[in-house]
Amino acid sequence: MLKYILRQSVRILLGAGTVGQVGEIIESIGKKKVFLATDKGIVKAGIADKVIASLKNHKIDYFLFDEILPDAPARFAEQGYELLKKENCDCAIALGGGSTIDTTKAINLLRYHEGPILKYTAGPPVWETIKPCPGLIAIPTTAGTGSEMSDGIIISDESHKKLTILSQNLMPEYSVLDPELLLGVPPQILVSTGLDALSHLVETFLIKYTTPMTEIISLAGAKVVLKWLPIALDNPTDLESRSNLMCASALGGWMLANVCANSGHSFAHVMGSEFGMAHGFGCAYAMPVVTEFNAVAIPERTKKVGEAYGVKFAGNESPEKIGAMVYEAMVKFRDETLKLKKIKEFPYHESKFDEMAGLVLKEAFQFFNPRDMDKDQALALLKKIYI
Repeated sequence: MLKYILRQSVRILLGAGTVGQVGEIIESIGKKKVFLATDKGIVKAGIADKVIASLKNHKIDYFLFDEILPDAPARFAEQGYELLKKENCDCAIALGGGSTIDTTKAINLLRYHEGPILKYTAGPPVWETIKPCPGLIAIPTTAGTGSEMSDGIIISDESHKKLTILSQNLMPEYSVLDPELLLGVPPQILVSTGLDALSHLVETFLIKYTTPMTEIISLAGAKVVLKWLPIALDNPTDLESRSNLMCASALGGWMLANVCANSGHSFAHVMGSEFGMAHGFGCAYAMPVVTEFNAVAIPERTKKVGEAYGVKFAGNESPEKIGAMVYEAMVKFRDETLKLKKIKEFPYHESKFDEMAGLVLKEAFQFFNPRDMDKDQALALLKKIYI
């Protein structure tokens, strides 16, 4: 049986002003009418106008759907698909952050598969039935989720629970990475999405199943975020830092498509579902604790991550010591370099921790964690996150 260690099918445009080439992409693939999916903030900021201008320059018809909300509620995938069908659109553009791209992936999935969309969150047996879903172009306006290069959809049900759909056949055909679209991003969103990208790159390195190629890409990408995220925060008009962050974010998404994330994402998803915490912040608070926990199983890889954070090792440290040192470095970068506020300043309820520990174990990403975890351990980690 053939075993591929690296796959990548997304065609990528990168550079300032590349959003102006969207019309040319649509023309080149022979499509006639675009379903442009975004949110009202993107429209108000004038970003959608840049895409629309490019479409008009190439005489491409379009329908604007600007109803998408954060955390990708499933009902908007259903609503969007019905409008796409009604308007006779033959392709879709996702313009926005991770929620917009994930929602548009779900809309595009329904172009080729019978709904409802939530039935595709059932797990691997259903995921294997997903066939190719061409005709999707992703234009990220943040540098974090990597959804423009990943094989996943994170979608929320009516109770705000975050659910997962995974298939290589969900990936966009094209992704347009234009750093100019990040110039107006508020600092809080820039840091949250940057930490999301960092978590993807670190977690795909500290995972059960890696390959020599994914390890090289994940570690190099993590170093890019560690270097350029502080620079981007200090320099609101710097395109170089934003271009590098967009590259790292896309690579993180690509690595998710090849080896997935570890249980740091399980904690972040549960914290987001239960407390409404922004995903990037959830990843940032969970990652040091989960990394320390996993160090016993993968000390050498954990050590390499620590070195990327600037940790100096003597060479005789135990796995437990390596984990503790990397934990401290991650917390220092998060709290001192990026100046994140304490986690207890976000809304939370300690009375829910026991239930949340059980939910963490049911998360899809738990399967890829390099060290097995029981409920007592999950509860202890959750409590440590909220020290």
